[in-house]
Amino acid sequence: MIRVGIGGWDFAPWRGGTFYPKDLPRKDELHYASRRLTSIEVNATFYRRQTPETFRKWRAATPDDFVFSLKGPRFVTQGAELGRGLDVFLASGIDELGQKRGAILWQLRKRPDDATLAAFLEKLPRDMKHAVELAHPGPLDAFREHEVAIAVIDDDGYELIDEPTAPFVYARLKASPYTPRQLDDWAARFRGRDGFVYFIGGEKARAPEMALGLIERLAR
Repeated sequence: MIRVGIGGWDFAPWRGGTFYPKDLPRKDELHYASRRLTSIEVNATFYRRQTPETFRKWRAATPDDFVFSLKGPRFVTQGAELGRGLDVFLASGIDELGQKRGAILWQLRKRPDDATLAAFLEKLPRDMKHAVELAHPGPLDAFREHEVAIAVIDDDGYELIDEPTAPFVYARLKASPYTPRQLDDWAARFRGRDGFVYFIGGEKARAPEMALGLIERLAR
């Protein structure tokens, strides 16, 4: 199935009736969002290391069929050596999410040389789902070999590549808001597939509306 969601859940313009009900306590926002959407992409893991307790708290606040995708930390992908610190991230407690751990998204600034890319992909645990975001990913053979998805990115400056390199799709739709016709088209593209679709960026205040619209279309 396709899981559909947004990036994070702590965003002031979603409060006051835009997405969250008026007077909903901030501590209850994840509980609410996870019962309207089917997944959330976590931004916080990109910027700082989380604790096992935090992952347990997220798991406890969400329904059994909800999943989180995690943005891999920037120190792994944007440091002096691609992949350095990966073991630190993997040992940070992400296993506490259990079956609610979706995919890990790795954002690379640019495509490394073939040897560096292959070495990085080789390090990624095969028992986890991984996706890579690249503006211009180039040849896809290494991604296919390691069953790592190339993220489908709808944004200026990115090639929109929907070429299967893994058993699942990972999409980040950044050109929001989308018209009803465009949402119909996205639903047609993703229907019957497995993976994750997130409405990121663009007019962020309307991201939950877009996600709910896609969920409704996929359920038809």
